[in-house]
Amino acid sequence: MAESDFQLVWLLYLVDALRTQFAEDETVYVGANRLMYYEEGNPAASVAPDVFFARDIGKYMRDIYKVWVEGKAPDLVIEILSKNSVYNDKAMKRGLYAELGVQEYILFDPKFQFLTPAIQGYQLVNDYYQPIPPHKMEDGTLVLPSQVLGLEFHLHDCTLRLHDPHTGKTLLPHEEVEQQWQAEADARRMAEARAAYEAEARREAEARIAELEAQLRQLRQEK
Repeated sequence: MAESDFQLVWLLYLVDALRTQFAEDETVYVGANRLMYYEEGNPAASVAPDVFFARDIGKYMRDIYKVWVEGKAPDLVIEILSKNSVYNDKAMKRGLYAELGVQEYILFDPKFQFLTPAIQGYQLVNDYYQPIPPHKMEDGTLVLPSQVLGLEFHLHDCTLRLHDPHTGKTLLPHEEVEQQWQAEADARRMAEARAAYEAEARREAEARIAELEAQLRQLRQEK
């Protein structure tokens, strides 16, 4: 489990953002803190990735993840570093995930204490992990691309976000999505109310003009 809010907040964001992004893809499974067993008959051979992503295994609820049952290891694993996990995440797990065939391994240091830069990624090449080269945007945002996800990790001012380079949209936390929807709904209601008010004002103005024109015609007839 996450050791503190520093890990938990990003674990929840990443899981929620990925599940929302791939909600329509029934072949994708996104898990978090799920025990993953990788040797049949050996209960000790297990690991619990903070966040993991797997394609082509079906989107259904699981108690555990058995590599030999699913037919594959996850395609991507994200570990969120803490003081007690940093050694295992940077060393032991890295070798294990490479051996299991995890295509991409992402490390994120939410307290900026153990990694420079604070987010780093590795891609499996010929059974060995090679660093994924990051790049910086003009505003200082560090961008780490993920071929597995088709997304980018953006780190700016201590805030991590997933970004879709195809749509140009940033994947927001659930509460921010709800706030955005609410703001858009409020804006639509205000626009509809304004349009209704303007339409009523036009009708009243047209009625008044018609009334004045009728009075003018009557005055002309009386003359």
